[in-house]
Amino acid sequence: MPCLEVPMPAEPEKTRFSWGYHLALFGFLGLGIHFGIQALSRSLKRWDETVAFFSSLALLVPVLSGLALLGCAGLILLALWRGRQGKPLHPRGSDVRLAVYAVVAGLAIQLAALQPFDKTRFYLAGALGFLSFVVGWLLWERLPGRVRKLIDVLLANVCFLLLGLELALRLSAMFSSSPLLRQPGSDLLAMYRNPPGMVRFGFPTNAQGHYDEAFRPRQPGETLVACIGDSFSPGSVPHAYHFTTVCEQTTGWTVANLGFPAIGPPEYLRLLRDEALPLQPSLMVVQLFCGNDLVGYRGLDWRRSWGDRENLLVYLLPRRILTVSGGRTRSGEPQGIELSIGGSLEQTLPWLLDPRLEEGTFDLQQFNNICSSRVLDNCAPEQTSFEPLFEVLADIIEAAGDVPLCFVLLPDEPQVEDALWETIVAAHPEAVLQRDLPQARIGAWLSEHGIPHLDLLPVFRAEPPLEDGERHLFHLRDTHFNARGNRVSGQAMARFFAELLR
Repeated sequence: MPCLEVPMPAEPEKTRFSWGYHLALFGFLGLGIHFGIQALSRSLKRWDETVAFFSSLALLVPVLSGLALLGCAGLILLALWRGRQGKPLHPRGSDVRLAVYAVVAGLAIQLAALQPFDKTRFYLAGALGFLSFVVGWLLWERLPGRVRKLIDVLLANVCFLLLGLELALRLSAMFSSSPLLRQPGSDLLAMYRNPPGMVRFGFPTNAQGHYDEAFRPRQPGETLVACIGDSFSPGSVPHAYHFTTVCEQTTGWTVANLGFPAIGPPEYLRLLRDEALPLQPSLMVVQLFCGNDLVGYRGLDWRRSWGDRENLLVYLLPRRILTVSGGRTRSGEPQGIELSIGGSLEQTLPWLLDPRLEEGTFDLQQFNNICSSRVLDNCAPEQTSFEPLFEVLADIIEAAGDVPLCFVLLPDEPQVEDALWETIVAAHPEAVLQRDLPQARIGAWLSEHGIPHLDLLPVFRAEPPLEDGERHLFHLRDTHFNARGNRVSGQAMARFFAELLR
């Protein structure tokens, strides 16, 4: 009798463990753990700042940071446990998209709700993004198919629009010289150098594009001072009223004026090496504006590059277009005014003698926003770091070699005008601010390194106000010096340089 073979049930085939998938997942979640730890530790370490910024919601900061940390760690443990049980997680096409959505969600939280930029708030936004990934990963397969598809299409389009547009603008900025697309790290000297012979207030720029007479190396018996700066070098006054000309007339020396708008400490170093040193000067002077010289420079690290909306072109480009089209009323020369040949500067530009006759450069809201942004960046003692600036200043000192070098600290207008400072403080009651912080930190560093410096802040504050109670040392709603501010600066520089070179 033939034997009947009874088929035995086949053993269930174990799901194959995907090493590549798990390593990628663990790496991503490990980054989430790092963000959670940073957000938790920083918020607790700087608890007073956390309370000041988040007010009654401050307790949510460590709670949400801890949840993000535990969520990422828990998902790693779940994956390891499933692998040990022979039921490892299997790759899903949605996981990569969920990771991208989480990153964009973190950026959106940072840019929409956690400004101005701060590392604690940056790590908190990142932690919330990773927390959204954990929640999405756990719930994604449980959602109805149509709901998943709708959410997927919506989020994919939002991410493609915002992230894709920002990347496209940054790529365009690499091949464009337009100031509208300027990014940190651009060759600002090439971008903003004036063409030779460009006339401003009836005075032509020299062969190198600087707002001064032709340069030549120091002659025997001559005293030559080379001054390097940013937009304060071309300034917004006629050449005869500029502080370098005032200094030149006061001392009888030659004072070379080198500088262009929108540059900063890294470009000062290049100007010193390539254009100031060949003049064989008796003294080299680097002007540091305690405003955007500090703000823009700290915008170079990768966290600020993406976490500070002041560095995102999708945010900056519309604002720059609006500013160019309608915000400014002074661009080199006052709008609608042409200097007649042989005419009196004072008749054509009456604000040279009476600053109360000026028209504002920006409208009031734009101006207050500009000043507030700089104050919050530069005058908050617990979150303002000057270390990147000091690294460049050390390079400048080294490059100067044996040539005498000094620095001049130019104040920002809120540091001088009391009413403007009070307006900014009242608008940001959560901020802990020290009005003189930039000068105190930079001045102390320069003194430690044996480098002389002139701080113009006390000089400006010592100027008596006019009849309306304002000192009027800056153009109206514009943080550049007007004729009065240039005169005070030039005379103070002349006294300081004379002490150094006697």
